[in-house]
Amino acid sequence: MHQRYSIKGMSCAACAARIDKKLGECEGVNSVDVNLLTNSMEIDYEDDKLSDERIRDVVSRLGFEASIDAGEKLDMDSIIDENKEDYKKRFVVSLVFMLPLFVLNMIHMHGIVSLGISKLWIYIISAILVLPIVVVNHKYYKNGILSLFRGSANMDSLIAVGTIASIASLSFESAGMILTLVTLGKFLEAKSKGKTGDAIKKLINLAPDRATVIRGDKKVEVATADIRSGDLLAIMPGDRIPVDGIVYEGETSLDQSAITGESIPCEKTVGDEVISASINAGNYFVMKATKVGDDTTLSKITKLVEKASATKAPIAKIADKVAGIFIPVVILVAAITFALWMFLGRDFSFSMQRAVAVLVVSCPCALGLATPLAIMVATGKGADMGILIKDAESLENAGSADVVVFDKTGTLTEGRPTVQAVHVVHVDEGEALSIAASIEKQSNHPLARAIVDYADSKGVSYSGEQVMAKSSVGLGMDAEISGKEYRLGKLDFINPDIGAKEEEMLKIARAKEAEGATSIFLGEKAEDDKYRLLAAFSLTDVLKSNAVSAIDKLNNLGLVTCMLTGDNERSAKFIATKLGVKDFAANLMPADKTDKLTMFKKAGKRTIMVGDGINDAPAIATSDVGIAVGAGTDIAIDSADIVISADDIYTVYRAVLLSKRAMKTIKENLMWAFIYNIICIPFAAGFFIPLFGIAFRPEFAAAAMSFSSISVVLNSLRIRKFQAN
Repeated sequence: MHQRYSIKGMSCAACAARIDKKLGECEGVNSVDVNLLTNSMEIDYEDDKLSDERIRDVVSRLGFEASIDAGEKLDMDSIIDENKEDYKKRFVVSLVFMLPLFVLNMIHMHGIVSLGISKLWIYIISAILVLPIVVVNHKYYKNGILSLFRGSANMDSLIAVGTIASIASLSFESAGMILTLVTLGKFLEAKSKGKTGDAIKKLINLAPDRATVIRGDKKVEVATADIRSGDLLAIMPGDRIPVDGIVYEGETSLDQSAITGESIPCEKTVGDEVISASINAGNYFVMKATKVGDDTTLSKITKLVEKASATKAPIAKIADKVAGIFIPVVILVAAITFALWMFLGRDFSFSMQRAVAVLVVSCPCALGLATPLAIMVATGKGADMGILIKDAESLENAGSADVVVFDKTGTLTEGRPTVQAVHVVHVDEGEALSIAASIEKQSNHPLARAIVDYADSKGVSYSGEQVMAKSSVGLGMDAEISGKEYRLGKLDFINPDIGAKEEEMLKIARAKEAEGATSIFLGEKAEDDKYRLLAAFSLTDVLKSNAVSAIDKLNNLGLVTCMLTGDNERSAKFIATKLGVKDFAANLMPADKTDKLTMFKKAGKRTIMVGDGINDAPAIATSDVGIAVGAGTDIAIDSADIVISADDIYTVYRAVLLSKRAMKTIKENLMWAFIYNIICIPFAAGFFIPLFGIAFRPEFAAAAMSFSSISVVLNSLRIRKFQAN
């Protein structure tokens, strides 16, 4: 069973790591992912071994609250806004009392002016001023101390212990400054986090709030949420399409760039599909709603992006392991620091300041935010570019791939082949076309449609009745027409007797193949049960306009590009050379494509398979990352790891580059988080005092800790400016 929970009370990566670890130890748990950024948890478990009550109890014992997220919709706005406003209020109150506290102690310490009061009164006034700061920030103490006693110390524990120690050593200004600066850092962090979800908010806002429904002779304005399947909607020029449907009356052109990324409007007429969030760039028309509510394309894309933002990349496991032991290690280091300075003869106040600085400067938050922030921004940016990434693992794998494998027809080519020539023997062209069209009229394959369309264009008549036909996947079709048996497909499938006349026709067909043509052969069963060759159809398909440039860009990234096709060797070689792919394989059955990908993986190569998401589903499932191009269908979304909504092969390159950018950002974030702690903890402990005579004061340590988290947020936000033109 798979379930999503909302988690309340997490303050840092250590919290998420502790929940992850404890639930992972429970019997029946298959996988668990806790996301600090979204305050959520995804858990997959066997419901006969583990119950919802048990899950919530485990989380509760750790000091957090878990509740089932029934709607499975991440309300990032409310999460971030609630935290932002809370931290803002706490910071303002803290600042009001911290400023006089700071001024009072600076005057006292440096003797700027004579206050005429005793040192005792300085302490009393300082205690009175720090008290409201402590009270307004009581959550640090409530969460931190409770977590400490439960054995699951977190960042709040470090702040609570550090400020309590400062107050105990009569360093009231340090305690006030720490609380104020940490709260300021949390406020700025929450404010910056709000920008990471901009792409999701943009998607949500694409759907209009209201639409015009035609009921009888009247037009009624209703909320988009109230539209039902089958309703007729009036769409004015400039209107945004509220739901998915078909053109019921009229014709127009639609700007679908919000969903597909294609800027050129698409012409639509009666019966054509229209997708939600498109803009009517043409005439008034009437549409019939077919998918509403959560079933619309826009809703599914939004949900896909939200879910991807909440998943965890494999690279995050490094940070999770460190975060799990980080807080206990920091507390131990602080205790050792205090004891060591006391042993070296320093006074209690100095030793305590060093220990407090260690506690406060340590930043597990940067570790926890390093991965999810970058993933959320990258998946949102991808959606803005028409690249729908299903999960964080796919995002990571796409950037580390070694081989990009392409299906040919419909992926690298337009998928709309045309008959260029018909070569015949024993029959005339009209008869060959009539037989072939009678067989192929039942198929939706692009090659079959091309033959039927060619027959229609030539005015050739063919059987209007249902022809008894049997398809052999990847080979061709057997059919019976007027008592005669025929085969249409690959030459090896027909396996005809080859005489001089047949050889001459094959020579012409092969010459066309060497120029990139695909050959379809027609054979008739003879009395000896062997097949007599009747005709060869030469069909050509046009390469997509940006296929060559996309392949070139991928080659320049150091990737091995490979084309797989069921087409003949000569045609495949011509196309491969024209495209510039580094490898190709021809005459492949669907199962052979899967075998080819398995071969790459056994050689230690990470693979990307690019297809249409329907015919290539087995190969897409076998690859490390499956990409469906030019597909917004349910089948494509289910079968692929990444769906590119526009029929644009160049966007595959953009997807790979976006993944590389996201992984680079995550590594930068993790590196910064590790280096920050490696340098700042010894600095705060006073390790550099014998060398340089300097160390962090606790309040400066608090400022450094806040800066560390904010820097990770700002670095992740840089992905929003990503371009790959």
